[in-house]
Amino acid sequence: IMSQGMAKYGFKTIGMSNIIGSLILNTPIGADNLAMPGGFVFGSNDYHKPEFKNPLRYVTHGRSKASEAPECLDAEGLRAALTARGTWQDLNDRRAVIEAGGYRIELRGTDDAHHDRDRYPAVAGPPVEDVDLSFGVTHAPYRRVLDPMVADGVAMIFAGHTHGGQVCAPGYGALTTNCDLPRRQVKGLSRHAVAGRSAWLHVSAGIGTSPFAPYRFACPPEVTLLTLVPEDAHVAVGIAHLPMRISPSYERRV
Repeated sequence: IMSQGMAKYGFKTIGMSNIIGSLILNTPIGADNLAMPGGFVFGSNDYHKPEFKNPLRYVTHGRSKASEAPECLDAEGLRAALTARGTWQDLNDRRAVIEAGGYRIELRGTDDAHHDRDRYPAVAGPPVEDVDLSFGVTHAPYRRVLDPMVADGVAMIFAGHTHGGQVCAPGYGALTTNCDLPRRQVKGLSRHAVAGRSAWLHVSAGIGTSPFAPYRFACPPEVTLLTLVPEDAHVAVGIAHLPMRISPSYERRV
């Protein structure tokens, strides 16, 4: 999830998620994103190479199954490269506070939930008191991650993983989400509610595919522009006093 521009009373984020779930704040398009404040979490294909899997299992089982003997990738080398400048924060089961455009923003994330690497208790709890916003980042939007983030008071959650369904039926939508998220939330902006609280959830359909299934149907690749604006531009700084009004628009690139 990459962002662009910080307006006087809000800021814009651009969502483009496939392999790494990331959040980059106050970043002009075309800028050196690694030089900007942000954070990242890993997905399954940051740890190992993709493999051929029977596509019917996605429909009949609702999600893909982890390989018993995957070919590993250099995840630690990737981690080191992303954190080398000190501007990106590793959010794999970690929290961080960054500053962007005059705002203090708390980020929390989990490692890949699709292959059960997530450890949400490591980042659980309410946002710290001296931040303006609290964001959650997770590659795979499983409810065991989303629900406690919402319950803890996170204002907005960014995710990817689903590819928007990748193969969709016109008039019906995605055949599967490849996780336990309802099909209606397979991509785009929605509200995720639990125990009387709710937060914004954005799931990016992304721009790529598996090399073993290099196609999309009724689900074009996309980059998403989200504009986040406080409902009252004069509200006091603080999590509890900064409700968000969000207007999404889409830019698709093949």
